[in-house]
Amino acid sequence: MRKYKIKNYNIIIHDRAITIMNRYRQLDSKSKEAGGILLGQIKGDEVHVLTVSEPNEKDKRQRFSFERDKESAQSIIDYKFNLSDGHTIYLGEWHSHPEKIPYPSDIDRRMIVDQYHQNIINEDFLLLYIIGTECAYLSLFDGNQLIKV
Repeated sequence: MRKYKIKNYNIIIHDRAITIMNRYRQLDSKSKEAGGILLGQIKGDEVHVLTVSEPNEKDKRQRFSFERDKESAQSIIDYKFNLSDGHTIYLGEWHSHPEKIPYPSDIDRRMIVDQYHQNIINEDFLLLYIIGTECAYLSLFDGNQLIKV
């Protein structure tokens, strides 16, 4: 479990989510970027990232880019939401980068802004998590700016 503080939020990324994302670290020169969605629950000021989706055959994966399939992601969101009686929600996006210390590209920044403005979301923020080869990057987009841990 990893805990972070951003603005008024205590963000807790549970071991199950970390384990899944770690499977897709780009540790060799041929591995492609991977990614998916962050799913979890809000309890007061705590944001619990309980699990993440994994890449599927409809996603577009290259060495330096990842584009997830929106329909597949939406079906996972709907399934988890219904299974939890509306408690488990979409919290943001994750993907891998083939670098030791990951940092969002311009494409990553545009993607999270687009997700925030073009979709119906349950909260007033979205998270962006990027897993690198040695560490991870986490930020929160609040509708105006990307705020890094």
